[in-house]
Amino acid sequence: MTPPIMVSADVPHLMGIAKEPCRITCLALLLVACCLQLFAADFVPPLPIDPALNQNVEIWMTPDPPSGPQTGTETEPYSVGGAPVTFDKFMSRFRGTRYVTFRLKPGIYHTSGVYEVPLNRAVIGDWWEPGTGWRILGSGTNVTILEMDAPKELTPTKFHVIGNPFTGGLVHHLEIAYLTLNANGPLHSQRVDSSFGAIYVGGSYIYLHDLNCIGAFNALSPLATNARTHRELFIIGIGGRDGAQVTNNIIRRCVITIPPGNPKPFPGSIEALTTAILNAANANGRDAVNDLTCVPQITECLVVGNDVAKRVNGISIFGATNGLATSNVVLNVRFGFYSDDSPWNPSLYVAQNFFSNSIHGVYLNYSMNPAAQWGSVAVLSNVIYLSNRWSNESSNFTAGINLFGTGPGAGPTTFDQVVVASNTITTVGGQASARIHDFGILQQGARRGLTIGNRIGVLRDENSLKVLPDPLRDETNYFCNNQSFAGTTLWAHDRSLPGCYSDSPPRPQDCLIPPVCLEPSPFANNFKFALTLPSRHPYPSARLPGRHWVWEAEDGDVLLPSFIAAAPDASGGRYVVSTNRDQGGVHFAIYLPLSTRKYNLWAKIQTASTGFFDVEIDGERRFFGATQEGEKTEWVYRLVTERIPVSNTNTTRRVQLDPGWHSIAFWTRDPSVRLDQLCITTSTEDDFVPNATIVARLQLSGKISPAEIANDCPSDQTFEAETGILTPPMEIITNALASSGMAVRSSISDRGDLILPFNVPRTQNYSVQFRIQAANRPSNANTARVFVDGQEWVVSSGTSTGWVWTSLIDDTEKSINALSSSSKVFHLTQGPHKIRWRTRNPGVLFDSLRVTAVPSTR
Repeated sequence: MTPPIMVSADVPHLMGIAKEPCRITCLALLLVACCLQLFAADFVPPLPIDPALNQNVEIWMTPDPPSGPQTGTETEPYSVGGAPVTFDKFMSRFRGTRYVTFRLKPGIYHTSGVYEVPLNRAVIGDWWEPGTGWRILGSGTNVTILEMDAPKELTPTKFHVIGNPFTGGLVHHLEIAYLTLNANGPLHSQRVDSSFGAIYVGGSYIYLHDLNCIGAFNALSPLATNARTHRELFIIGIGGRDGAQVTNNIIRRCVITIPPGNPKPFPGSIEALTTAILNAANANGRDAVNDLTCVPQITECLVVGNDVAKRVNGISIFGATNGLATSNVVLNVRFGFYSDDSPWNPSLYVAQNFFSNSIHGVYLNYSMNPAAQWGSVAVLSNVIYLSNRWSNESSNFTAGINLFGTGPGAGPTTFDQVVVASNTITTVGGQASARIHDFGILQQGARRGLTIGNRIGVLRDENSLKVLPDPLRDETNYFCNNQSFAGTTLWAHDRSLPGCYSDSPPRPQDCLIPPVCLEPSPFANNFKFALTLPSRHPYPSARLPGRHWVWEAEDGDVLLPSFIAAAPDASGGRYVVSTNRDQGGVHFAIYLPLSTRKYNLWAKIQTASTGFFDVEIDGERRFFGATQEGEKTEWVYRLVTERIPVSNTNTTRRVQLDPGWHSIAFWTRDPSVRLDQLCITTSTEDDFVPNATIVARLQLSGKISPAEIANDCPSDQTFEAETGILTPPMEIITNALASSGMAVRSSISDRGDLILPFNVPRTQNYSVQFRIQAANRPSNANTARVFVDGQEWVVSSGTSTGWVWTSLIDDTEKSINALSSSSKVFHLTQGPHKIRWRTRNPGVLFDSLRVTAVPSTR
């Protein structure tokens, strides 16, 4: 919970504001130092604040050239620094994939960025957008740099280093941190009249923090199709879109440096507008539910400008319920905090910020929109140093806090209730440089206002507090315990009194109204909302971690004329294919340990035509999968879908399976379609879309495999025969259809041994299976001797003449021709065991051994 703000009507310096400007400046400089802190390359980011990200798959990347294996781990990161795999090409592989953490090792990464696509144009090059559940984490600001390359789209438009304008959708549960983002705008704007920013994304539960943003530059031509009226650039921005509510978006500890010359002027056109940090809703229409952003926060950020005469704003929040801007430092820009958009703004808190050398510290400019309405506004404990830029001009003015709503007779009040409390306002260079047009606090169009405990140092005390009420609108304003730097009590200048509208009325003393405080507590009823700063909404319960299992196609029972073939880009280097239409396939016997639930089935395929397989589950052939054009040469994961014959379409239907063993077969439908992997997952396609990199990383970390759930899933171990200890004449031979391309055999009966040691995790019954191929002789003579912990058995290939998994094991005292051969179950104790293989009939090939725990339900 956010601690309550302690406010007293009797204390002029409320909420812990320092009494002297020099002490205030020291506090501000300390905050600047915190904002500018650089993070070391070995900095370890904390755990995510969003529980939805706790189950993310982690992918490590480096811009360095490859120097060994690339598995995506911290010690073997993927190289994305250039040809053949650029950063953008690598990231584009994850389009549609959710819940991934990308960790960027130190170095400079290059991207083409994202942009608003001009009309009738296509996206150029490899493109990507951040997806739901993503974390993009560098190794520290100024250590990991993501830099925008020269734009490929030369039509004037709006670029960002990171964003999601291509799809126009909303992303949820996103974190981007510990990076320097270089938009390179001053350089690129010499080539194309476009604007270049750091990040602009739309969605909910977005957390942007610890970012250093440089090179943002607004040079958008007024001729651009998306220029709008003022050609506005948001350097860091989070928003929604029409008809969508967003929530819990946070921007924290970000540093934005405005380069000189921003924005670029265009002769004869109004100057473009730049806002350094925005966290807001869309501004296209009023809808009390759908068009809002809930609890947006901008905290502990630093904005450094260089020319207050330019149209540059520091931070902005609008269209918000419980918007919060706190503990920020904004230097040398026109407006420290600014808002003039969105027709409905329920509540806003601007608290404990430091604004220096600004034309206006806090400016809510809504006088020109009588339809706009604010609910509650609290401006609390800010320190504001106004610019003296206009000290020799009479046509401009500055104001520390300017709440500029509709004036008298212009419509209903803009602000429902306003609290301006415990702020310190003065001018850069001190009070002597202030002019007659410089105001401390100005309010207009508030139905209920409380201005209390502020300390203001401008040239004339009567300019410190200004108000323009409309008695016909039942407005009430309270001014209480506001003081000048000299310690005198300040009276407000009521511009609605006769002869008092002017900034310099003939009789100033006739325009001042005495202080009025509400007793016993000034913060009762309408103003109690300002006692506590808002906290963010609770995050929703973490998504249920999906459980995933993957089988290599070549580990199934391959059904002729399908065969195993080699390909370097396939998982494990092999796949299954049939060149005959409607002939062949592959069969899997799988065990699913979870209580009855629905699963998604994915198949990793590569195709030269449309379609791929019919799918049979537990004896019922009822599913059909389809490919898409344009993906014929790459391996892709396709969700197995059900064919609806009447409409001749495919529809996704999750498969409900009971716990235990199941039979899944892929029957060839179209020839030459390659099957690499089968993936079964409890997640929906909204939460988990397999891709080769994700699956490889999950397999590497042990999070995805047929034996993933140790307590529930039976132990299932497979051993390649060639990895055992061989005694001549047992030999290793090459065989393209063997699971690893190799098998073992002996050409002499009862001569040569192969020993395979293994361990089992617990004491229980286990089935022992062998992948063998008969020799070129009658199948009933294709047998071998097997010694399990020294006890001899006979294993037979059965009636199969091709590669087959078999557990037909007979006691040596029985006839090998007996029809009673059955799957043998062995009771094995926890710990090490040994299987010894010896050829009984010459030429029998041995490929793999599988030892599987037999569940008690069987």
